[in-house]
Amino acid sequence: SKQIVRLTRFFAYVVLGSGALDANTTGSANIAVGTNALGNNTTADNNVAIGTGALEANTTGTNNTAVGYLALALNTTGAQNTAVGRYSLQSNTTASANAAFGNSALNANTTGAGNVALGANALQDNTTGSSNTAVGSDGNNIDSTTEPGVNGLDISSYVQKNTVCCTNGFEATKLWLFNPVTNKMCASWGATKE
Repeated sequence: SKQIVRLTRFFAYVVLGSGALDANTTGSANIAVGTNALGNNTTADNNVAIGTGALEANTTGTNNTAVGYLALALNTTGAQNTAVGRYSLQSNTTASANAAFGNSALNANTTGAGNVALGANALQDNTTGSSNTAVGSDGNNIDSTTEPGVNGLDISSYVQKNTVCCTNGFEATKLWLFNPVTNKMCASWGATKE
């Protein structure tokens, strides 16, 4: 078990856990707590990894925060990401500026940037869609495989079974209010893009 606190003029980092920050060469101002946390980090600075496998694959991605088991585990060069919760942003590799809060939030995201997911499983199936926001447990109505996957908004409540979904399409911006239990539209507004 590795337990190191090193503060010098050029490097400052905290390491606690087997394999944590093992490959580090010149990266500074990093905190790695947990088995293999920031294990492959070489030159990246200003990262915080707390939890087994958190930011494990990171090599040069800077200014990331990962808290939870396998949070941001596959991130290599993505920067300015925040993942709080087990498996949050786990598959992210190179995307930047994502925020995931909740168990498995943005779990499958690989290269989609600028996404915000709040709640367990929020946007868990998004892979490449960018600039999407999902709020609520299981908030996942934005599908980057069938819709543009850009500038989407999904607000859902698993308990009440009500969803508000707003997507930025190719020809119009639409707001839908629907009940997924009855699968019926409650209201709709649209405005054509200029």
